[in-house]
Amino acid sequence: MLSALLFMGCTTRYKTPEITPNSTHIFKPKGDQAICTDILLSTLVSKKSPKPLFPLDTFPLIENKILRSFIYIDRQHTTENQPLDFHVDWINPKGVSIFCKRYQLNPNDSASLITSSISLNPDVRMAGNYKLRVYLFRELIAEKPFVLQTEEEYTPPVNDLTARILFGNRLDRKTGQVQNTDSVFFNSKKGWIHASVELFNRFAYDDEDLDFRFQWSDPDGKTFFARTVKLPSSDSTSRLNSSISVSPTARKDGIYTLRVSLFRKLIAEKSFEIKTAIVKTDKINVSAKASILFCSKIDKGSGTPVNINDEFVIGKNERVCAYIQLSDVFNPANKPLFFNLVWIDPDGKRFFSKPITVAANTHDAILQSSITIEPKNRVPGKYQFKLYLFDKPIESKSFVLQSKEDSK
Repeated sequence: MLSALLFMGCTTRYKTPEITPNSTHIFKPKGDQAICTDILLSTLVSKKSPKPLFPLDTFPLIENKILRSFIYIDRQHTTENQPLDFHVDWINPKGVSIFCKRYQLNPNDSASLITSSISLNPDVRMAGNYKLRVYLFRELIAEKPFVLQTEEEYTPPVNDLTARILFGNRLDRKTGQVQNTDSVFFNSKKGWIHASVELFNRFAYDDEDLDFRFQWSDPDGKTFFARTVKLPSSDSTSRLNSSISVSPTARKDGIYTLRVSLFRKLIAEKSFEIKTAIVKTDKINVSAKASILFCSKIDKGSGTPVNINDEFVIGKNERVCAYIQLSDVFNPANKPLFFNLVWIDPDGKRFFSKPITVAANTHDAILQSSITIEPKNRVPGKYQFKLYLFDKPIESKSFVLQSKEDSK
C-alpha cells in the first residue's frame, strides 16, 4: 500500500538515493524537511544505552531471536511545526509487507530515534533478501536491504567475538593456561579437568560489559554444572577458566561437552571423554624412561629414523613418524606392560592413538607410530605426542607442521 502511494503526486525528494557506509539508501529532500541519516540492524542491544551492538546486514534465522532496527532521524533542517508522521515497513523476499507500524514525532519531542523489530523464528520467516522501508508522510525517505539465512548457511563475521576451548588436567594459576592438554581423561579421586577459554576480538562490543555462561553436560546431554561469568568492559582479560572434578563417584565414563555462550548466544562448544582406567599405576610399582624422536620415515632395513626433525611440511604422501626408545624399565611384578601412543592436534584434541603391549621381561624396547600429514588431514600448527604407561603419561614432545607457503 505504501509503495503504491509513493508514486502518487509530485515527489519532494530526489529519486536517486545516497548510500551510507552501512548500506542504507537515503532519499534526500529537495527542500527543508526531516531526513533519515542511517538505519542499523542488530539482534543485540546495549544495556547501558539504546544503541545496537554489533550491527550487521546478514542474520541467521533462530527461534526466539528478535531483529531490531534503529532508525536515526535528523530534524534540524525542517521548518514544519507539526507532528512528523512516519511509517516503518518490513518487506519479505516476495515483496510483500510482513509488518508495518506508524510512528509520530511531535515538534517538541526531543526523540530522534525510531525503533522497530521483527521475529527471526524460522517457522514464520523464510530465508532471502529483505528490505526495511521508512516513509515520512507516506513518502519513501530511506530503505535498508538485509539478508536472512538459515542457521546452517550463516557464517558469523570475522570481526565478531569468538572463542576457543582447550582442556587439560592442570592449570597455571598465574597465566590461566591449561597444561597437559588432551581430549581424553581418566577418572581420578583427586583429579580435575580445567577448561581454558581464549577470547578473540575481545572488544568487539566496545564498552559493553560481557555476560558469559559456561554449561557442562554429561553423556546423557544433561547439564550438571553451570556458571555465569561477568566480564566488565574495564577488564582486558582475554582468557576465562572453568573446572570440574573427575572423581569416579561424580563422573561416569562417556563423552562430555562444554558450551560457552555470550548474551545467550553460543560462541564455542567442545567435547571430551572421561574413561575409567583398567589398571591404576598407583597400585602397580612400574616405571620406564623414554626418549622421543620425530622423523619423516623409518628405514625398513635397519629400523632407524630418517630425516630427524621437529618441523615438517604438510604435503601429499608425507608422514611424521614417532620413534620411541624405552630404557630402564622397572617391572618387579613381571607382568605385561601396556603403553598408549597418543597424537594431539593444535586444539588439544586426540586424533589418533596406538596401544602397544610390551612383554613382561622387557628392559628396553623400541616403539613406533606414524601419521599422515597430507593437506586434507592436517592444518599448520603445533602438535603434541604423548606416551602413556597404563594411565600415566611418562613422556611427551611437540612438533610443528607448516604449509608449503610458510616453509619457503
